[in-house]
Amino acid sequence: MYVSSFIEDKYPAWWYNIKANPQVTIELRNKTYQATGKVLEGADYDEFAAWVLANNPLLADFQSKVDRPIPLVVLSLDGEG
Repeated sequence: MYVSSFIEDKYPAWWYNIKANPQVTIELRNKTYQATGKVLEGADYDEFAAWVLANNPLLADFQSKVDRPIPLVVLSLDGEG
């Protein structure tokens, strides 16, 4: 699972929070999960961003309108291998 943001002028607070403390709680429908977030940077970012932008037209359109890279965080459920 990954998350991103459509905020144009800055990275969202949750992006900085995950950088500082990668342990997160995900609420999806009626279930709650514990997970670990990883802010992607460098080659990891470049590779994943290419896939995301090729497969998510909304984010691709947004990225074409902003000068900074879109924030990308990969979430891994705790206990999942």
